[in-house]
Amino acid sequence: ALVDELVSAGSFSTVIRASRRAIDPRPGCDWVYLDVEDESSISKAALEVTQKYGRLDLLINTVGFLHGADHVPEKKLDDLDSTRLQRSFAINATGPALIFKHFHRLFRHTRHSVMATLSARVGSISDNGLGGWYGYRASKAAQNQITRTVAIEMARKAPQCVVVALHPGT
Repeated sequence: ALVDELVSAGSFSTVIRASRRAIDPRPGCDWVYLDVEDESSISKAALEVTQKYGRLDLLINTVGFLHGADHVPEKKLDDLDSTRLQRSFAINATGPALIFKHFHRLFRHTRHSVMATLSARVGSISDNGLGGWYGYRASKAAQNQITRTVAIEMARKAPQCVVVALHPGT
C-alpha cells in the first residue's frame, strides 16, 4: 500500500522495494533482495542501491514480527522462550539497526530526506499498563532506542535527514 501511494503521488522518480521474495515489476519501481535476518543481504542491497542511484531521499522500514506459526506473543513469564525472544530481537531491533548501518551513507546529501522505521506503541516503557507480549514489547523498545540514537548521530552527519520511528496504529 505504501509503494502504491508513493508511486501514485509522483513525488519520487523511483521507488525501490526491498524484500526477501521477488516482487512483480511495476512502473516506477525497482526491487532489491533484502532479508533483515541476514546482514550480508542488507549490505548487498545497500551497495546495489548506491551503485544504481547514489543517494536516497526516503527509506521506510516496514519489517516487524509479532507472531508466526510457531511463535505466539508471550502472555506470562512462563511463556518466555530464548529462541523466540532472539527471533523477535533479530527482526524487530537488530534488523532495523543493520538497515540504518548499511543505508545511512545514502542520506549524506544536501536534500531533505527521511529514514523511517515502523515501530509500535507497545514498545513504550512508560505506556505499558497491560504487560504481556514480552519479546515484542522489548524488541520494539530496543528498536525505538536504536532509532533515537541513529537520529542523534545523523543530526551531526546529515542534518537535513530526519530519522523517525512511526507507530502506524493497530
